[in-house]
Amino acid sequence: MNRFLVRVIEIEFLDNLNIVTYDFQGTILKMMGLELDSRVTIGSELILSVKPTSLALFRNSTKDFTSSNEIEMQVHSINRGKLLSSVKLFKKETMIEAIVLSNSLDTLCIEKESKAYVVINPSDLFIVEVLPC
Repeated sequence: MNRFLVRVIEIEFLDNLNIVTYDFQGTILKMMGLELDSRVTIGSELILSVKPTSLALFRNSTKDFTSSNEIEMQVHSINRGKLLSSVKLFKKETMIEAIVLSNSLDTLCIEKESKAYVVINPSDLFIVEVLPC
């Protein structure tokens, strides 16, 4: 499972909608959700996750993309299958896996140890655990 250790830096809400901003190793991530655990406060540390099939990979930065979550990572390994491929990426001590269509790898032109950008839709992130203070 993809796991990100993050710290809460901002919480915005309106009615039942919450937008939570996190710091992940110096990268800002935003999560959108309807209900928020009452233990999630400014400064809280959490474990977030995202399904491997919900990650988009790019060779270059996508700052113009509508998703606000972009993480620069390094490719650790690529396991190419006939239809789907697994791409493992890391940033410092965090390793994640993206599952992508195998034919997409041809146009992506990434290889082991190259830089890649992971883009995550804010509604695809979810809280796995709220860490004790």
